[in-house]
Amino acid sequence: MDIIPQDCKQLILEDAKKGILKNHSLEEVALHHGISKRVLKKWLLSLSEEHQDLRQLWINNMLTEAKEETDNVVNNFPLPRVSSR
Repeated sequence: MDIIPQDCKQLILEDAKKGILKNHSLEEVALHHGISKRVLKKWLLSLSEEHQDLRQLWINNMLTEAKEETDNVVNNFPLPRVSSR
């Protein structure tokens, strides 16, 4: 496992903040920097309380993505209508 220097980590986190504010996914940001989404999530979760707004926006974005995925599943697999007889 490669250890990422602290200065590189800070640059990646700054880019992640900008990306989150522009509604970019963590996958996009992580891929751009050659790190895993899991590592980026871990770093974001370790941010201090002063970044609470950023964390909340990130969580809101994840919830929106999850709802879209759920809606797509429902729309692509409609349930048969049950007769009222």
